[in-house]
Amino acid sequence: MNNENIKEIYNAWANPVSDWSGWVKPVLFAHLSEQYENIDKLQLKNSLPDVSWVPENERNMAVVIDLPGADSLRLAIKLAYKGYQPVPLYNCAPDSRGLIEMRGVMSILLAGSEILEQLPPPVGAPPVFILDSHRLQGRASPGRYDNRWVVLPQDFPSSNMLLGHNIKNVLVVQDSLYQPAEDLRHVLKRWQNAGIEIMVTAIDQPENMTKMEITTPSNFQSLVYRALVLIGLRRNSAGGFGALVPEPSSSGGFS
Repeated sequence: MNNENIKEIYNAWANPVSDWSGWVKPVLFAHLSEQYENIDKLQLKNSLPDVSWVPENERNMAVVIDLPGADSLRLAIKLAYKGYQPVPLYNCAPDSRGLIEMRGVMSILLAGSEILEQLPPPVGAPPVFILDSHRLQGRASPGRYDNRWVVLPQDFPSSNMLLGHNIKNVLVVQDSLYQPAEDLRHVLKRWQNAGIEIMVTAIDQPENMTKMEITTPSNFQSLVYRALVLIGLRRNSAGGFGALVPEPSSSGGFS
């Protein structure tokens, strides 16, 4: 796989005609070439989930999908058939020793690009932001590749941008009807305070959408929040998150 192939795959997701293409995270695309032999080649079209519960032609609603691994991508691709623009926000580097397994996600990024190339977003397509609810799972240990990651408010468009595109509602799709993950609440609470309605639905009963008051997360809008949330996570020199946890070194001494 050469750079031109990777560019084509990236552009299928970050379609230049979309107002939301600038939010697509490039980290996994940048690793497609080195990981290509480990990526399963999938036929996706007939294995995508049902999305009949999503309102038709809902131009005023953005979607945030926070499901495990590649489940979010599968749902987002099916929403593209309903006129949404998928925006993958996966922000960690892949590695065979990684705490977060990314091979399945990369397989669907690859297979999904073929669908999206034939399905350009309509003018004014609302965004569907794609997350991995397992992004912070696992515990770093020596010899493992720590690619746990978080989302920050700057990873999403501002409330002003959403409202400027007439987005007045946001639907969060997750595993339960509980409050969303804390890092995501830092985003949703900002949007809600600006007058955007937040609804939450559980993927096992998606038609039961519930309007939710997002609880204020710790250190909300604090100047030190970004520094605090990144403590214990490892940034990748090429962008995003991911680095090898070093083995402890032995030290000698004089008796």
